[in-house]
Amino acid sequence: VLLDQRGAGKSTPRGCVQDNTLDFLVQDCERLRHHLFDNNSSNTVAPWDIVLGGSWGATLGLAYSLKHPTALRSLILRGVCALRPSEVNWLFGAKGGSAIASPEAWK
Repeated sequence: VLLDQRGAGKSTPRGCVQDNTLDFLVQDCERLRHHLFDNNSSNTVAPWDIVLGGSWGATLGLAYSLKHPTALRSLILRGVCALRPSEVNWLFGAKGGSAIASPEAWK
């Protein structure tokens, strides 16, 4: 299952940022799990086998796993940026990787 978060992809209204907070996005993920896996006969909701997130999705996946630790069996994060000074300098600094890889675009 691929989820288009609020305001992105096929989510409507497209580009809307109203109520587009990390807490609301985590709630959306949990609401989707209940919608897909709710077993009415036993009052249980199956966990996700894998939650995968990249870039902003890594942040969302981590936040979801912290809020609902029993709702998933495994977590895969890729493209994680913790906004440490070294990462910010690499992205935006005059001597960082972005400036070196594409100096004209960086200017």
